[in-house]
Amino acid sequence: AGRPARPLRRQRGGLGRSWLWLGLGLCLCLLVALFLWRPLLSEDSLDESFLQQTLPSLEFCMLERPPLVCAHGGDTARFPANTADAFHAAIVGGADCVEVDCARTRDGELAVLHVRELQQLMGAAFKPGMQVGDLSWPELAALVWPGGQRVMRVREAILLASPAATIDCITLDLKTYQDRSGKPVDELVLAEQVIQMVHETHCSNCLIWAKSDKVVIAIKKASPGQRAGMIVMNETLEARELMMHDPHRSRGWGVKEPEVIGAHHAFTDHALLKSVRHDGQSQKLFVWTINDPQLMLRMLDLGVDAMVTNRPALAVSAIQWRTERCGQVLARHRHWSSPRQGRQEV
Repeated sequence: AGRPARPLRRQRGGLGRSWLWLGLGLCLCLLVALFLWRPLLSEDSLDESFLQQTLPSLEFCMLERPPLVCAHGGDTARFPANTADAFHAAIVGGADCVEVDCARTRDGELAVLHVRELQQLMGAAFKPGMQVGDLSWPELAALVWPGGQRVMRVREAILLASPAATIDCITLDLKTYQDRSGKPVDELVLAEQVIQMVHETHCSNCLIWAKSDKVVIAIKKASPGQRAGMIVMNETLEARELMMHDPHRSRGWGVKEPEVIGAHHAFTDHALLKSVRHDGQSQKLFVWTINDPQLMLRMLDLGVDAMVTNRPALAVSAIQWRTERCGQVLARHRHWSSPRQGRQEV
């Protein structure tokens, strides 16, 4: 008889390899799920996570109050800019400032509209170079957004925002009408009309600014107590020729200095902040227009007084998160700045 057959040997590592392949399969499934799920995350959620990766700066925490969130045309992430729905959404969402574009129509009404929105509303009927002042109020009132929103009068925007207890500032951004050479032609009448409207609506929290120094000077001459802002920017040759990069140019105007400096973000740094707050001056620094999360983080850490943004919900969330952690930052600062006791000699 032959020798009995040997029993089959158990393969070493077979079970281990099975678990390995199972683990790799699960990892692959998770990666695929993450890849498919990531687009479902809102842009604000991803950017909100980015803004919560570092503690706030000491400059941020040393501010008398957290920076204002100034909704540029309202909450434009949800509704068309400069509409009642956009302003209402910004107020409900926690913004403490709204910026309202203000331009004169052909028949002298003050409309809440920027040229970019005018182009969107008119579509193919919009002609290159067209401005808000080329249309009458009835023509603007006939324009309707797909969601049913209509163009507002500036008076309506003020009356909408003024009663809100959370709104500290209504910024009226005056847009002048320019002739074919690009020269503003309605600066004085626009300034006069806006001042009159602010007085009629009793808007005590209205701030008026414009890229035209002539408009701001006219406002301070006609109403010295009216809160006004001077724009600081240097990204164009025209702006530099007009000395708009100089944050102290208002000293030669012969009127009371504007209470606010409205600086373009590309020109905003520690040097500008120090220059604005020199010798105990009470001027506030507003920066525009802050939508990118990295830029938002940099402006907050600089310690600016307000940010103009198209993403007010993101800015409100970032400021709230950082404000809640200022106690930790200030405690750490006091610890390291306090004099250390030396060892007691024996």
